[in-house]
This record gives sequence, C-alpha cells and structure tokens, in this order.
Amino acid sequence: MTAVRARVTFLRTDEGGRFTPAADGYRPQIRLGSLFTSCIVRSPVPGETFDLGLSYDVDIELVFEALHADRFPPKDGVQLYEGSKLVARGRFIDDPR
Repeated sequence: MTAVRARVTFLRTDEGGRFTPAADGYRPQIRLGSLFTSCIVRSPVPGETFDLGLSYDVDIELVFEALHADRFPPKDGVQLYEGSKLVARGRFIDDPR
C-alpha cells in the first residue's frame, strides 16, 4: 500500500468529534471528493494514541488503493469520518505523485 504523510487534527468532542481518542492503526473513512472509502491511519510511533484536539503527523493508506489511487491524495486535504461524523481534518504534507 502507498502511504501518504499528513498532518491531521482529531476534533474534540465539543467540536463534534469522537468521545475517545483514536490510536495507531485507526480505520476511518476518508473523503475523496464526493466519494468515501476506507483508510488506515498509522503513527510513526507504534501504538501511539491520538489525543483529541491535537495535531499529529500520520501516514494514511487506502484500504482499496487499486480502486481509488487516481483520487488519492485528494487536493482539498484530509477529512476523516466515522459514518457521517467528521472526526479529523488536516492537510497532506507528502504527495508521492
């Protein structure tokens, strides 16, 4: 899988985000334009927990890379979701294209 480095901020609960922190290996949905697909969020520090309200440099991989590689990484930045709930947002800082 191709990983792209991103700086993301996990939204606090009062901003509409998660109730508990996510961790290394987290598998939310990522928005690719009008499409949502599964991804894996990996920390450079194995087992790291992503505290709410803080920004982290992470690697994002598409689960279904073969289907959506032409849309990844999206030009409008990172938007991570759990269902219809936006839980993190940020920008890509490394683009392999």
